[in-house]
Amino acid sequence: MLTCFLDNDVILKLSAFDLFDETLSILNLSWQQLQVVSSAQYTFRGKRYINQYSEPVCQKAIAIARQCQIVTVESISEFALLNGVKKIDAGEAELIAATANREVFWLVTGDKNCLEALATAPNLESICNRLRGRTICLEQLIYKLIELKGFTWVQERIIVGQECDRAIKIIFGWSEPASEATVLEGLQSYINDVQLRSQGLLANL
Repeated sequence: MLTCFLDNDVILKLSAFDLFDETLSILNLSWQQLQVVSSAQYTFRGKRYINQYSEPVCQKAIAIARQCQIVTVESISEFALLNGVKKIDAGEAELIAATANREVFWLVTGDKNCLEALATAPNLESICNRLRGRTICLEQLIYKLIELKGFTWVQERIIVGQECDRAIKIIFGWSEPASEATVLEGLQSYINDVQLRSQGLLANL
């Protein structure tokens, strides 16, 4: 069975955009397939996140984290290796290390710096090979949702929570709403940039 590893950033932003359930649908996932770090629901209670996302959004993220499975890291040495790389935080290291014992998985992350660090670190080649084509970024999910649910439907939800993500705010229109063509072009440009910087880690959705 496919396992989907979710980082905290994606959970928070999909909660802010009210797009989490729809994301499960387009990826054909059940709750039993989702895994998060054990600290996720406690992290979302922090003042920094509440100030950035709002109390209701953080409560929604906590509820999501509680329904997910907790990751299990079998390769402690791999976790230590990842955790020692600049721009890869402990949470991302834990999720990535947990993929070592999974044959079929998605890694869904909002941390572009982490992906670039993975691709450029000289001692992570085998890990990158495992993740190549199995990694999904937030912008890919939004692009896919527009394709399947329609631009207006997605735009209405993004506008409500766009203050939480500067890149998304720019793509969807800083001062006034952008057109569908402009948004799709902006999302694709961002995806292409992440794919380039990560040296091909992103999946083809």
